[in-house]
Amino acid sequence: MTKPRIILASALFTALFVPAARADATTKVNQPPRFSYDSDERHHVHVGDTFETTLDVNDPDDDPITFSVTGLPAGATSSISSKTTLRLRWKPTKWDVGPHDIVVQASDGKGGNVSKSLHLTVEDNWRSYFMPGASYSTLLPVGRGTWGTFQGVSAEILIASWIHRNENRGPSHGRVYLDMDVLRSTRAQTSAAFDLSGGFDLSIERNPIRHWMLPFFGMKTGAFIQKDLEKGSVWHVTPLAGAYLWADKNLFLVASAGYMMPISARHFDELRGLRVNVGLNFSLW
Repeated sequence: MTKPRIILASALFTALFVPAARADATTKVNQPPRFSYDSDERHHVHVGDTFETTLDVNDPDDDPITFSVTGLPAGATSSISSKTTLRLRWKPTKWDVGPHDIVVQASDGKGGNVSKSLHLTVEDNWRSYFMPGASYSTLLPVGRGTWGTFQGVSAEILIASWIHRNENRGPSHGRVYLDMDVLRSTRAQTSAAFDLSGGFDLSIERNPIRHWMLPFFGMKTGAFIQKDLEKGSVWHVTPLAGAYLWADKNLFLVASAGYMMPISARHFDELRGLRVNVGLNFSLW
């Protein structure tokens, strides 16, 4: 005969422990997906280069994965190369210089999701050499009553130029050039003048995004040649300030103003004065 206490204990054990064990065996907790490399990524991309990367996702439950992408730049594409792999591809242009943040989210459709960010910085770095150009100059000397106002065209050769649109310190744009001005006076009795000089200019801003209205400072020095001068010529120094009206690797449009200062005690008070210039440089290929 079975003892009542044994039966009661057996029933109590079954009531308390067996259902819980069955629940543990039949209830499955969903595990969210994970990126193979789950840390945020940072990339530097140069204008014209193709950026391409793949993002792989692992799902412990082998659930189908759905991807969503936000912040994708214009022209960039995303495609699924396998059921757990997303591919991103982008070829930035000069208009895309600067930071771009892309967020990718992967979901298993059961409430489990994971996201990561890609921080892209587009840079534009290049150098160009021997770009021809032309400009128009006006010199307003203090002694205009004697000399008149000088105006004329200039043939210019840009020896070297650069654009560094990146996070590095220093001027983003710069030029080194030589030019020859042929200047005629508004005063009929004054002979034409020639100005053979060289100069440089450096942008004030660091890493500008735009291509236009970029302020700069510079210096120009050379020989101002005119037959009415005591020695036929006078050396001058001209500090400059201006703006690149447009600047890229194929074209510079420049406007500047400076104050020409002859290095001559005799002619300093007569020929010093405001000088303005508008010009361009262009690439041949």
